[in-house]
Amino acid sequence: MVRELLSRGDRGETYAEAVGEAEQLQAVKQIRLPWHLVEAGAHDKLETLTKACDKEAKKLCALDHKNVVKFKRIMVDKEQMCVTVQMSLLSGPVTLERHITAQQGLPEKSICNLTRQICDALSYLHGLNDPVIHRNINCKTVLVCPGDRIVIVNFGLAIQILQTVTEHPSTGERGDPHFMAPEMFLSSETEDPPYSCASDVWAFGCVIYQMVIAKRPYWECKNMLAIVRRVERQGAPVLPESCSANLKDFYNKCTEKQPSDRMLAIELMKHPLIYDQEQGGLTCKVPAFETEGQEEHELQFDGAHSHVRIGEEQVVASTSNKPESDIYAESITAKGLCLVISVETYNRSSSHNQQKEVKIITDTFENLGFTIQPCTSKPTSADIFAAVNKIVRSDLRDMGSFVCFIIGHGTGASFFASDGEEVEVRDIVARFRVNQCSFLKGKPKIFFVQTEQQPETLNACPLEETSFKLPEKDFLLCRGGSLGENGSLAEVLCSVVQEEKFSKEHIVNVVAEVNRRLGMPEMKGGSEKFGTEASAVTSLTKKFFLNSAASDDVQIFSSASPDKWSDAQLAALCRSQENTAHKFGTLNQTLLTIASARGKHDLVLSLLNRNSDTSLVSVQDVMGRTAISWAALKGHKEVLIAFEKILTNNASTMTTEVNRENNLRQTPLILAAINDQKSVLEQLIKMQADIDCQDVFKYSAAVHAAKKGHAGTFKMLCDFGANLWLKDCFGNTPLIWAARCGHIEVIEIFGELMKDANYWRLTGERNMNAYQWAKFSGHLNCSRLM
Repeated sequence: MVRELLSRGDRGETYAEAVGEAEQLQAVKQIRLPWHLVEAGAHDKLETLTKACDKEAKKLCALDHKNVVKFKRIMVDKEQMCVTVQMSLLSGPVTLERHITAQQGLPEKSICNLTRQICDALSYLHGLNDPVIHRNINCKTVLVCPGDRIVIVNFGLAIQILQTVTEHPSTGERGDPHFMAPEMFLSSETEDPPYSCASDVWAFGCVIYQMVIAKRPYWECKNMLAIVRRVERQGAPVLPESCSANLKDFYNKCTEKQPSDRMLAIELMKHPLIYDQEQGGLTCKVPAFETEGQEEHELQFDGAHSHVRIGEEQVVASTSNKPESDIYAESITAKGLCLVISVETYNRSSSHNQQKEVKIITDTFENLGFTIQPCTSKPTSADIFAAVNKIVRSDLRDMGSFVCFIIGHGTGASFFASDGEEVEVRDIVARFRVNQCSFLKGKPKIFFVQTEQQPETLNACPLEETSFKLPEKDFLLCRGGSLGENGSLAEVLCSVVQEEKFSKEHIVNVVAEVNRRLGMPEMKGGSEKFGTEASAVTSLTKKFFLNSAASDDVQIFSSASPDKWSDAQLAALCRSQENTAHKFGTLNQTLLTIASARGKHDLVLSLLNRNSDTSLVSVQDVMGRTAISWAALKGHKEVLIAFEKILTNNASTMTTEVNRENNLRQTPLILAAINDQKSVLEQLIKMQADIDCQDVFKYSAAVHAAKKGHAGTFKMLCDFGANLWLKDCFGNTPLIWAARCGHIEVIEIFGELMKDANYWRLTGERNMNAYQWAKFSGHLNCSRLM
């Protein structure tokens, strides 16, 4: 078999090799197994490893992302005593480290491009139902292919193998220490290192650091101990001042010292450093519209079908029984933004009241969930474009759509501002193109233009009848007059939207009904003259409902941040959401979890009473926190009482849930202690919380309270019987942490409660007792007290 050596590492080699009957060229990595597995009697360990590899293979071989290497097969080769990993062979890649070295650091534009790709890959891996943690992110496990395409490889398999078959986890590899998160630096007596999504994000931050300065983080440190001390004292190294504010902020959010404070990869994808890059920025000049040579999408309606005329070809598309993907996604935060431009300057007939129309529009669209932005105080042309530009430059990512009403004198394609200046509708519409208003990309943008004939009293040049084409997809333009027999365009539209018959209709069908009521003949193209007529031109690609609350077909935009929901929106979702197990937002939280975090005990009771199955209580978010965990860390005692009421007849379930651990093995009681939530401690103990449970660092609730100086919380834990003799993974007692951190109030509590002199002599990390730690840390007031 012909093979070509591609790379060699401490644990194995990677070859280019023809695999299978078709002799397809693949990258084959062989990871050598530890020597002790070759010894007699190691059969059980080898079987354990085989099962672990089979399980991991199913996960990794299912991965499918452009920035993640494609795994073909993973298996244990018992004859060669290695794990064989078959992957797609990449064309001409180099490690990111070599790419950086070749350029002596990368320009920020290149850094942003590579950062976006790595973040996208991590967001994909961490966002899977069964999250994939890389364990070994560094500049050698990130490859740069031609065209600056990033591919992440080497998923810490050697680390996992050693953890699987080694009796003492600490003797195994933990990756490159220069990229290791603070929580990974555990002593030799502890359990497996706490690999998590957060530890991957820290390593990602370290990759960014190396891209900037062309050296690994803590490059000047000569050994791991030096790195540990540097991280403990200073945290992550600081980026140079020459870096942009966005890059520095992004890096800082990756390298927060506490894992729980670090942003998730999916949250980082919304950071301006990446979001602005993906959307193409907001500072491009507005390109001129082309009035000739572009196809115009013209809609005609007949009942349940939409006839889309493109040039001379007509396509008939059914507007019923469409799959859910044919509906524009909606934001739970806000239905959309509604801009109302009303120019009322001239003498009007008594039969037409423009102020009344504005109020009808405002009331109707507020009821539909829109945020109203008025531009109605006799706006000049400058006022109108100032209002439009302000919206375009705003952060509209939480808006599900945009609607604009224009009411005034003109032809439909243009109108007069209060200063007599002509404003062309095309110039307003153009500002909502994707390259100008990126936050509305992929969202419907609807314009209703209501104009009447130019009055004789207006001393201005007559407007010519003009037309224009829609700039791109996701637009709908409806034009009409103000003096129709059945009312104006705005009045008829608002009336139709509120009728039950049309409350569930796609906007295209709503406009068709408006068109019918205004007595319009067959719909024509945009080059026709308009007076009291109404016409519609559309490039919408999906169905859009103005009255989405009444539609059973509307999707909920699950990536919207639940922390931006109003209490009324949360309550409405809790009442109407059929699938209460649905998860929302970047934290993948259920409605029960969100209600618990907000302290809405009435909603919690309602959700629990509606579901006889108590499994919803155990659902965890991406941090491993349950609804009870959130109630505890937020200090919502009434919510915990609600859970106790529901679970009171199921003692075993209540005990299990009140002691369920998150990703850092922290129970609700530990989270309450960390956040100094004294009000819930008694309730948690009443619900059978284990007061001496320890997290991944073997910190108990008492250790956390002592370490953070929460004297009141610590005293209550002592009163409830906390074991103060328990040591953490570093060998420290709660007293040692209090002395080390200089919390004299906590030490005073020890003085009242702990009379055993042997306790005060207990030593911990560096073989020092509490008194020695207080002196070493410079807390002389604490050392004097002891």
